[in-house]
Amino acid sequence: MHKRYIKIEKKVITVNELITLLDISKPYAYQLIRAPGFPVYVLPTGGKRNIYRIPVKELNEWLSREKIT
Repeated sequence: MHKRYIKIEKKVITVNELITLLDISKPYAYQLIRAPGFPVYVLPTGGKRNIYRIPVKELNEWLSREKIT
């Protein structure tokens, strides 16, 4: 029996991946994810921190509409 693999393209990225992909600073990345209309999922944790995930499809749509500096 041979192994089967399913290629799964990422549907969401992390803030660190956003920083790398857009070549922006960490403070600017957090400024972006807090901007009105920016596509982000906020997943609360039990503590003070939240987990942020950015949906790739919506990010690409947002980038095509917005002009970031």
